[in-house]
Amino acid sequence: MRPRQGAPLLRGMRGEAACDVAALATTVQRIGSLLAAQPEIQEIDLNPVTVYDAGEGVLALDALIVTNAPNGRKTS
Repeated sequence: MRPRQGAPLLRGMRGEAACDVAALATTVQRIGSLLAAQPEIQEIDLNPVTVYDAGEGVLALDALIVTNAPNGRKTS
């Protein structure tokens, strides 16, 4: 993952430790796998996501998953 504007923050700057980019990438990959395995999921919103120092992981502080109900209506 190399976001254009956020990359310096993830790599560590101004004496800050580098963030756990591997854990962030794993999280994004797992969300993608979940979406592929569960087609009824219409959207997932994780906000905010805290990325800790390298080797310490990530934490989604809040999550919303929107699905299609059997009748075709969206539910959350």
